[in-house]
Amino acid sequence: MRVTLIFRTGKKPLTGELREETSTTYEIRYVDKDMKFRHASVPKTEVKEVRPLLGGLR
Repeated sequence: MRVTLIFRTGKKPLTGELREETSTTYEIRYVDKDMKFRHASVPKTEVKEVRPLLGGLR
């Protein structure tokens, strides 16, 4: 599921594919500025809001 993570700290939002959600973290796969796939493990305490990207395959 594609989501945008909005951070509490005012960091730039991160958009990518939510791979896994554990009790303490969000595992997300995203594309960086060099167009390479990256993985991030984001603690839930840093995230203010998780926004799903609406729309899908057409």
